Amino acid sequence: MRRLCLLLMLILVACNEQTIQPSATPSQALANVPSQGREVPAVISYFSEPVVITAPTTITANTPFELHVTSYGGGCESAGGMRVEQTGMTTIVNVYDYTTRSLETPCTEQLKRFTHSITLQFSERGEAKILIKGIRTGKETTSGSKSVTFEHRIIVQ
Repeated sequence: MRRLCLLLMLILVACNEQTIQPSATPSQALANVPSQGREVPAVISYFSEPVVITAPTTITANTPFELHVTSYGGGCESAGGMRVEQTGMTTIVNVYDYTTRSLETPCTEQLKRFTHSITLQFSERGEAKILIKGIRTGKETTSGSKSVTFEHRIIVQ
């Protein structure tokens, strides 16, 4: 049942025909790489699997730090990238994966985990907020999947 829901979710969100590759840094442009499949929002909340977001709770201003997010996919999915929008002390991180899944493409039924990593930095002192956006798939998502946002707060010293 989980795999069927994942398949349905990926088919529903796989409407974007343009394929793009993750950039090495948030400011770099994304390149078109057709061999990886279609870029789709990543499943970051999957049934009873844990939501895995790793980042420090305290950092020093102007010091880079790593944010890690785990996404979930099946046999036709591969790790994508992250896109970042930063305004002051709020950063929005959209997580993506690639899929080659289609009605004509057979895929192995397996659960794969992908770790997405990006370097971030805040220049002001105070409380910073990171909003991590992706897709939730589970029992409560009867239509296959829905958008989800998780928040991580950091004290910048």
